[in-house]
Amino acid sequence: MKVFFDYSRNDEKIFSSGDLTDIHRELEAARKQQHPLQLVADSWQRYQALQEQYMN
Repeated sequence: MKVFFDYSRNDEKIFSSGDLTDIHRELEAARKQQHPLQLVADSWQRYQALQEQYMN
């Protein structure tokens, strides 16, 4: 795990451009994965609601 803040340096941010590039890449990957996963979660909730409605 990389350290992004070094508190012994008066809270000075110690990001390198390589670290920022890696962080950006990871955030973009997470954004791309989030939408399809949200569709699955929404579909599951609708399924459960319909199942409950038909069971009662």
